[in-house]
Amino acid sequence: MKNKLGAFLIITLFCVIILLFNNYYALGVLYFYVLIFYLGIDVIKKKNIELIHVWNASFLFIIIAEVFIFPEYNKYALEALKFLTIANNLVCLGYLTSKSTISYKVTKLSKKKINKNTFRYLFKGLIVVYIFFQAKSVMNSISLGRINAMDDSTEVGGLYMQFIAALGLILPAIIAYYYAYLVPSKILKPFFWSLPIFIILFLGGTRFPLLFSFLGFLLVLLSKQKKLTIKNYLFITGAIILLNVAASTMRGFRAVGFGNTFTFIEEKKPFIDIPTFVSEKMSPEGVIRMTGLMIKHFEKNDYLYGKSTSFILYFWMPRSLWEDKPTMLGHWFIRKYEDGFSSGHSASFGFTGDFFADFGYLSLILVFFLGILLKRLNNYKNATFLQGGYNIVLGSMIFPWVFFFVRSPITSTMTFIGVIVIYKLFKKIVY
Repeated sequence: MKNKLGAFLIITLFCVIILLFNNYYALGVLYFYVLIFYLGIDVIKKKNIELIHVWNASFLFIIIAEVFIFPEYNKYALEALKFLTIANNLVCLGYLTSKSTISYKVTKLSKKKINKNTFRYLFKGLIVVYIFFQAKSVMNSISLGRINAMDDSTEVGGLYMQFIAALGLILPAIIAYYYAYLVPSKILKPFFWSLPIFIILFLGGTRFPLLFSFLGFLLVLLSKQKKLTIKNYLFITGAIILLNVAASTMRGFRAVGFGNTFTFIEEKKPFIDIPTFVSEKMSPEGVIRMTGLMIKHFEKNDYLYGKSTSFILYFWMPRSLWEDKPTMLGHWFIRKYEDGFSSGHSASFGFTGDFFADFGYLSLILVFFLGILLKRLNNYKNATFLQGGYNIVLGSMIFPWVFFFVRSPITSTMTFIGVIVIYKLFKKIVY
């Protein structure tokens, strides 16, 4: 009880301090160091990575980095940054004040009941299926660049393509489970079989599916460790560095393709400060800019009162059956103020975007409940790891879902639904 009261008072005081800031850059610096110290101290103290750590790492990686990479010194950028940081504080408050004792009944899936041969042949067959269906889009991305290769097929509606995309995200985690638990092997074996998927995701030019897929793979391999050791930390650090190198390389060709100007060597930039130096290795998505644009837009326009958030209820409906189906906030809003986008391009509005479009500043109440939901997800994740077996695959995939929820809640949830479908189908076949 005392810990919860302390968390409430500290976070409330921090929100008041944020409201008093009138300097966009200074607020970014403050929040940068707060998150760095919180993550460092709490992870070392608990010797475990919780979903709140993943959430705040994502907030730092995707949102705070924007302050230092794309500085916009105007009142809307400052107001947007205040709104987003206070919203993040409320997520933390909801998480830290929720119970950790909620029990989830997760059916333990015994290794003895699993058909190992079926398991092995199935994941190998699905790798072939994935490569076959993704080959054309990858070739277009290599030759033209991801942006130029985009077309209407990237828009939600083609359910079979959503299924294929979800395959690329969860298959490496399934492969990692097979070689970590069913047929214990060195890491090279699961990596070898997952490598074609990682290569396709890399060549596709979109960083987040690659990160999503690799995170699930990595976490399944680490799931045997009850507490993180120095060796684990070094392994995770090396994996993150490798992913950052891949992401940086991807930025060089995804716009124009391999056939055009491309270099592995980036121009050296002068050192400015630690936040800027670190942020250059991160991936700001323009969430602050888009939030500021929304604040400006809804000063003169009515809120949507549920129309934006409700897209998650009917995203699965093919546009061929519903021609006038609304598009997501990230698709229609930017076209209202800017042009020159390909048909498949959309902007990131962050975890507050749809809520704000629907209810404005009152959406902060809903954001608090996101923190409670996050804690319950963490409890469920803990239950899957405690029970062990095939459940670990789904428990591991919750991590990347939460990480990308910060960037785009509806898109990441749509993706995760596809992951769950494949997880369930795989379980039905191999057990």
